[in-house]
Amino acid sequence: MVRNRIRRRLRSVLADLERSGSAVLPSGALLISVGPDAIRRTPDELRNDVVRLLDALESRRRSAR
Repeated sequence: MVRNRIRRRLRSVLADLERSGSAVLPSGALLISVGPDAIRRTPDELRNDVVRLLDALESRRRSAR
């Protein structure tokens, strides 16, 4: 199923980012929503999308303080 494949890919990207320390993962739960076109993203594109998302989240958290 496509939805499960996207979930596995996102989990893999987040686990890789956490292991490598190349992105700041906020504590707590993350709810990430993607559209059906996400399945067409290459692994590098998906990783870059997630990194940009996490950077934007961190910027918003800093500005809210």
